[in-house]
Amino acid sequence: MARQLSIVDVETFEELVEVAGFLSRERRSPRRGVGVLTTSGGASIMTADQLEARGLALPRLSASTGRALAALLPEYAVTRDNPVDVTAGLSEALFEQVLATVVGDERIDTVLTAVTGARGVERARNVARVAHAADKPVVVCWLGGSLTDAGISVLDTEGVACFRNPRTAALALAAARDFAAAQSAWARRNARWAALERARLRPPAARPGPLSYAEAAALARRAGIPLAPEALVATPAAAARAARRLGFPVVLKVVARDLPHKTEAGALALNLRTADEVSRAAGRLLTTARRYRAEGLLVQPMVDGVEVLVGVTRDPTFGPLLVVGAGGVQAELLGDTTARPLPVTRGEILAMLREVRSLGVLRGFRGAPAADVPALVAAIAGVARLAGALGERLQALDVNPIVVGARGRGAWAVDLLLETRPVAVR
Repeated sequence: MARQLSIVDVETFEELVEVAGFLSRERRSPRRGVGVLTTSGGASIMTADQLEARGLALPRLSASTGRALAALLPEYAVTRDNPVDVTAGLSEALFEQVLATVVGDERIDTVLTAVTGARGVERARNVARVAHAADKPVVVCWLGGSLTDAGISVLDTEGVACFRNPRTAALALAAARDFAAAQSAWARRNARWAALERARLRPPAARPGPLSYAEAAALARRAGIPLAPEALVATPAAAARAARRLGFPVVLKVVARDLPHKTEAGALALNLRTADEVSRAAGRLLTTARRYRAEGLLVQPMVDGVEVLVGVTRDPTFGPLLVVGAGGVQAELLGDTTARPLPVTRGEILAMLREVRSLGVLRGFRGAPAADVPALVAAIAGVARLAGALGERLQALDVNPIVVGARGRGAWAVDLLLETRPVAVR
């Protein structure tokens, strides 16, 4: 969830202050790549390593930039490509020209100059002059401890971002890139979310709270959630007829709004293979059903496959969260789940499935076939679609489990709970 929202992970208070300060001032982000100008071979290597570790490219400079640098730099300059290492002996006036040349390269959209030593105020003013004239971010990593305080003070006054080590500089640039990508993605998500809310599904219940199974199932089907074939019955004879129609073996479940955990309540009968077994089990379950003001018995064919928990809960900070994890009785036992704020893309749904360790079985395990992951992704997208269509009325949605068959066999929701909440009239 933190990755989806582009929350930046820092390790020290100093990183928190420097990265947050940079993001508050600079919203342009490195997309094509970063150009690096240094006065030290060691600083050059450390800076390049930190940038590349965070996925920030250091593209080769253009031929025209290379020719311009060749005309400016003395023979002792170590490198004339990215990163450009001019050594510590370059004059301040020449350093400013080299920096402006690197900034002008069309292959890069951010420049990081990593400098060392105590060349304080004059260098800081020169860097600030180039930064103010540039159409791209120019940031500084100044290595030298307290010897650099005067120069850093000038950069702060001029509004030029300055970091005291390459790691923090790279962290800040990567954060700017990720934040820009997240903002763009959220704009697209919000457009889809608004479209879902315009096609709002109105729950039929007059009062907020858990919907009946029939009401919840009707909404789920409209949203594209694949429910297993089923029949809601009220007598043993009707249960037996439904089982014959659906095909053996079947499962019987007591359906009641205030019965979320059927196994513990003895409200479930599995793997019934004959009409007689169904009739006897239905008689027992109907006795149990009277304690829960049940709607009736649900008859479904037994569905084999990997059980996956999918749900939506309303978080006071993040709003509706899509939750995916190990399903069935393993849901509470393992607690192996992951979550994302809605809306989500299908690519993000796939990423969520990879994050749940116990769902590695979807890829096939010890001779078991790979599961129908595309069907599962489509089913989860249906859950997200239902949440969007219900909008502010949704309190919680629990589809546990969705049973995923082998590849090509589909995925089926075999249980469903849907709870609404009161919404103020605007």
